[in-house]
Amino acid sequence: VLADPDTLAPALAHVRARHAAMLRLNAPDAGLKGVTAAGLERQLSQLAQFFGQARYAEADAALRALVPRLLRPGFPPAIVPVQNETRAAAVWALGQLHAGKPDGALVKQIEDRLTGDPMLGSDDERVRRMSAVALARVGATGSLPALRAGAGGADPTTDVTANACRWAVGQL
Repeated sequence: VLADPDTLAPALAHVRARHAAMLRLNAPDAGLKGVTAAGLERQLSQLAQFFGQARYAEADAALRALVPRLLRPGFPPAIVPVQNETRAAAVWALGQLHAGKPDGALVKQIEDRLTGDPMLGSDDERVRRMSAVALARVGATGSLPALRAGAGGADPTTDVTANACRWAVGQL
């Protein structure tokens, strides 16, 4: 039912409104009564994936806005109220939107999610894994060093991020 193209624009308006409220209130539940942060995260992550699956280019800016981990660096850093599953879904969707078209600013943004932040270290595993997938999908050959570093060598591993990086290297 949701895969109807007529639902894309209203869904995007909903995502933008929820994200704006999250930032304004610094609240992962966007200040909605009776809505948990986990429930809103599930909804936003599904909608981000919907935009990617539909290759809905109009969602590009909204998806990019969901990706950052920090509102501002410094001490203490200001962490975004957007949950990690939503951020991972936004990264995946951007890979879908930009498949075969490496956009420099986007590649840097996604590679930074793979490699982490100087003061905070690695990002969430889901965000890192989808970053590797998105970098491969867009054709970011300049990200091969970061992907190789994330692959952690050639020994067999159960680390899903390392395996995603290895897959990405193979794709590129």
